[in-house]
Amino acid sequence: MDITKWKSVLVPIEVYEQIKTIAKSEGRTISGQLRIMWEVYRDTRTNKVR
Repeated sequence: MDITKWKSVLVPIEVYEQIKTIAKSEGRTISGQLRIMWEVYRDTRTNKVR
C-alpha cells in the first residue's frame, strides 16, 4: 500500500457496517462515503452550507 496516498482507519464494526450500508445505497465506495462524511462535518463545523 502506498502510505503517502492511503491510510487505514480503525472504527468499531457497528460503525463500519453502517458506513458500508450507506455507501452501497448511495452508489459510493466506502472511502468515497468517508470523504463525503468528512466534508459535511468540516462544513458544519465552519458554518458552511453545501
